[in-house]
Amino acid sequence: HVALLRDRRRRVGETLSAWRETPASRCFEGWVQAVEDARRGEDATLKREMAEEIDRLGGRVVEQAKRAVGRMFHIQLATAFDAFHERSLLHRERREVDERVGATETARDKELSLRKDMCRKTLARMLHSQLA
Repeated sequence: HVALLRDRRRRVGETLSAWRETPASRCFEGWVQAVEDARRGEDATLKREMAEEIDRLGGRVVEQAKRAVGRMFHIQLATAFDAFHERSLLHRERREVDERVGATETARDKELSLRKDMCRKTLARMLHSQLA
């Protein structure tokens, strides 16, 4: 009985070793190795592509931020120039009123109306810049 078991184990061992050494098993092991190598290569390629995409998107965000800051500076400069222009026009109109009328009551009314116009223009400009 023990001899029979030993003989059976020996034959199973020989069969398994022969099966492991067949060309099909060597091809299968080679295929498994090739698949693992391809996965490692794909992982490296994907990591490289993701890094390039992150760099590209980061550059785009920086460019958008630069354009936004440039627009803000442009709006600020335009607002300052408008205020300067309106103040110079107001000063010119005041000078003309003072020359024509003098310091009478109508000059004060004219100055009040000029101030009201200036306030309206300022409010309109503020609303326009908020909507922009």
